[in-house]
Amino acid sequence: MQKHHIECNGPWRSAGELLKVMSNLKVEQLTTQELIHLERDLHVILGQTRERKTQLMMETITTLAEKEKQLIEEKSLLENQIGTMMGSQSHHRGKELQLIQWFA
Repeated sequence: MQKHHIECNGPWRSAGELLKVMSNLKVEQLTTQELIHLERDLHVILGQTRERKTQLMMETITTLAEKEKQLIEEKSLLENQIGTMMGSQSHHRGKELQLIQWFA
């Protein structure tokens, strides 16, 4: 029986590199020791992938929280501007009504 040697000495440069090596493997022909090394490497890559996913999610949450704060401030500013405009318009309408009543 021919022994198949694989390099399972991680850490791999990327999960893609490990997957490429694995796609060429005939797992049923690996020794127990090689399977143990492969399992360990897969576990390490999985941990790294989860850590990166968590990091990206936290960055996204931070970015969205900052955007929310910015939008709340912008909404408040716009509400104030609308309030000022509405107050100004009602003031002008009141004067128009006074003029109409005065001429009537």
